Amino acid sequence: MNREEAEKAIVHGRVTGIVVMVFTLLTVLGALIADASGEMAYFNDPLMLLDIAVIGVMTWGIHKRSRLAAVLFLVYFVASKVILIGMTGNFTGAALSFVIIYFLFQAARGCFAWHRIERAENPDYRPMRRRTRVALGAVTVVLVGMISLGLLSSLGGIPSTAVQSGEQVPQSVIDELVENGVIRADEEVLHFYSVGLASIMEGGNVMTPDHLIVYFPVENGDIRVARLGHYEISSVRLLEDEGTLFQRAYRVETGMEGRWVTLYLSSEAKGDERFIEDLRSRTITEQVRRNRVLKEGN
Repeated sequence: MNREEAEKAIVHGRVTGIVVMVFTLLTVLGALIADASGEMAYFNDPLMLLDIAVIGVMTWGIHKRSRLAAVLFLVYFVASKVILIGMTGNFTGAALSFVIIYFLFQAARGCFAWHRIERAENPDYRPMRRRTRVALGAVTVVLVGMISLGLLSSLGGIPSTAVQSGEQVPQSVIDELVENGVIRADEEVLHFYSVGLASIMEGGNVMTPDHLIVYFPVENGDIRVARLGHYEISSVRLLEDEGTLFQRAYRVETGMEGRWVTLYLSSEAKGDERFIEDLRSRTITEQVRRNRVLKEGN
C-alpha cells in the first residue's frame, strides 16, 4: 500500500466502525423496547451498551491510525460473531458480516502501512501519544475479558450468566447434565440456568416439556435432583425478600405440604420472566388436561 491507499483504507475502516456502532445501537434499543426473545434476546440486555462504547473507542482508534485498535476491532468483530453463533445457532447477516470483516482487515493493513511510510519519510515520527496508548490499553483489557468470557460461555466452558432457551444450550452442557443424572438422554431442554460460577454442576434449574428440575450438590459430592411434574405445581410466586441484583428467587409450591422448591434465576435480559411465564403456562395447560381426563374417566 502507498500512502494514498493506506489513508483510503483507514477512512473506510472508520466509516465501517461508525456503521457497526449505529446498527448495533439501533438493534439493542429495538430489542430492549420490544423486550425481544428468541434469537434477539442476545441484544435484549442493557450491558450491550458497553459493547457499543467499546466499538466507539476502537473506531476512534482507527481514526487515530492506531494499529492496535484496528487489529482489536477485527478480532473483536469476528469473535462476537462466533459467540452469537454459539448462543443462537444461526449466522444471520453473513454477507454483510464478511463485507465488514473485509473493510476492517483493510483498515488494519492501512494503519500498518501508514506507520511504515511515516517512519520512513518523517524524521519526527512518533507512533502514538501516551494518553492514546493508555486508553487503548484499557480497552484491550476489557476486550480480552469480554471475548474470553463470551467464547467460554458460548462453548459451554463456563456457565452462562443468563437463562438460556433450549436452542442456546451448548451440546456439551446437555451431555454433562445427562452424565450426572440431571436429565434423561431423551428429554428435551426448554430452558436452562445454572447458578454456578465455574461449573454448571454447582446447581441450577432445567425445564422440560413435562418437568421442572432443580439440582444442587450435597455434602458428599453427589448431585441431588428434584423433579416436579407441571401438573403437580399449584403456584409460582416471586420472593421479594430474596435474590440479588442480578438474580431473582421464585417459590414453586405443590399441592402437597412440605413439597416445594426455590428457583434462583438470572434477571439478565428478563430471562427469569420468560422462564416463569412458560412454566406457569405449562402448569395451567397440564392441570386443565388432567382435569379433563378425570372428568371423562368419571
